[in-house]
Amino acid sequence: MTSAIKKIRKKIEKSRKRFWHLSDFKKIPFSAKALSRLVHKGIIKRINRGLYSKSRFDLTKQNELRHSNGIFPAGKSAAKLLGFRNKETTLEVSTTGVSLPQKIIGKTTIIYKNRPKNWLTLSSKDVAILEFIRNCGDTSDLTPHKTVDLLLKHMLKPGQFDRVFKVFKTEPPRVKAILGAIGQEIGVSKNQLIFLRNSLNPSCRFNFGKLASLKYAIHWQAKGHKKQKSKHKRSSSYDESLVDELNDHEKAIKYLNTILRKKVVTKKKTQEFLLIGLRNVVEACGGIGVLSKKVKMSRITLYKMLSGEGNPITYYFSELNWSTGFQDQILLICLQS
Repeated sequence: MTSAIKKIRKKIEKSRKRFWHLSDFKKIPFSAKALSRLVHKGIIKRINRGLYSKSRFDLTKQNELRHSNGIFPAGKSAAKLLGFRNKETTLEVSTTGVSLPQKIIGKTTIIYKNRPKNWLTLSSKDVAILEFIRNCGDTSDLTPHKTVDLLLKHMLKPGQFDRVFKVFKTEPPRVKAILGAIGQEIGVSKNQLIFLRNSLNPSCRFNFGKLASLKYAIHWQAKGHKKQKSKHKRSSSYDESLVDELNDHEKAIKYLNTILRKKVVTKKKTQEFLLIGLRNVVEACGGIGVLSKKVKMSRITLYKMLSGEGNPITYYFSELNWSTGFQDQILLICLQS
């Protein structure tokens, strides 16, 4: 019995684990009785039947925010860890598992379950940032602009964005969009932004909450910016005159030919300018929604075709040309260029 107690105690003291189950000591004889003796001596604490803890579990302290058991700060607790809150709140945690024993973390603790398994590769701070972004910054007590400034300060630290980016595939689309807006503002690599952009449905709009103050939120499909953009267009005399001109088919053809005659370095740049011009023509003729009904194509396909990174097919161009009232000759000229 004495040797069993020594072995169990040595194993507990050497390990970083905070919780132990009876099955962890099945190779040690008389392990159940040895654990009872250790509980009686106050070295370990019995949480539940067959479940023991090394010491009191407290997520409010920085040095306790280890997730060897898949437990992370969440909600307002994550915001407090990052410095967005000062007030004491009810403890909130998340876990990669389907449940947590309520006796371990307290009866009043709020638990969020089934978080992605790849979170186990991240630090507590990395997870806290993801939880904060999942809540769109609404758990912050700061103003929207101060919230964004502090979040960018965290993300600008060496390697911080790269660590969060590694797990973006398992995150909701809203989180991907917010990460894209953050990445563009802090100047991450173009490849990372392309991966984030391609993971989004271009026809969706996302609620950024307090993070709508991000500089490039509008470029990453943030809700509430579409109307503001259209108001800006109506207030611009240049845009109004351009729309009026492009409603006339002959003027629209001249507009596209002017783009084609511009001297650019590469054919790729010529195509990009041409696609932007075609997109302006489509907007003048009623927008992608109207065009999609005429040519019987999805809005997403049209959006990708007319984006700066698109690679349109001759057949699609012919249908677009026909529906907007242009002649096929213009399309052939566009494609040959």
